[in-house]
Amino acid sequence: MLKDLSLIAEVIQIEPLTQNILKVILKPQHYVPYIAGQYLQILTQKEALCFSIANAPLGAHYYELHIRHSPQNLALQKLMQEMKEVGELPIFLPLGTCHVNKLSTERATIMLAQGTGFAPIKAIIEQWLTDGNIPPTLFCWLTRTKSDCYMRQLVEKWDFEVENFHFLPLSADFTDLNILNKLKEHSGFDLHNVQVVLSGPFERMHALKKAGISIGFKDDQFFSDAFESITKEQ
Repeated sequence: MLKDLSLIAEVIQIEPLTQNILKVILKPQHYVPYIAGQYLQILTQKEALCFSIANAPLGAHYYELHIRHSPQNLALQKLMQEMKEVGELPIFLPLGTCHVNKLSTERATIMLAQGTGFAPIKAIIEQWLTDGNIPPTLFCWLTRTKSDCYMRQLVEKWDFEVENFHFLPLSADFTDLNILNKLKEHSGFDLHNVQVVLSGPFERMHALKKAGISIGFKDDQFFSDAFESITKEQ
């Protein structure tokens, strides 16, 4: 059914950001609007692969994706080959309920990403910056290697230039409770009113939410597409 509702997008750019992360730019034949933080599906012959849209919809009419690939992930290897050889892909969007319109610019915000979970965070922050209305925000990027923090220069630029934005890189090998306690320590926020955006591997995001609730956060303070039923690549 999604195939019937899909549109064709041209692959206009494939840029390696690291050895195993690509920035891919898709330009659709007919632009479909979306909200910063949402994602799309690339429809292959066998399955629908879901990727967060990494750019805010600011008028350029393209979709930026951050795709992590490895030799072990045969589906993504096949997708990479198709992008290079065919040059266009069927896509479906918009999808996802964790987007900028669900967040309040009146509430302090903790944003936590692991790996390419940075993509929707980037889109939301771009939208806030464009609107000139970013709430007090602590962004934590969980990484295991230096290359995992693949747009660190951009985030450090925000940290330097934007008064309300602060960056806290942490090791993804820390325990969930350790991460939550470090966020409490560094944020300085009233944690009873803060909104928490989680983006990354779904199993880890669920575990972080569970750990957060165990130390006093409430269920409705957490926002993430990980809490939807659909499986999404991060």
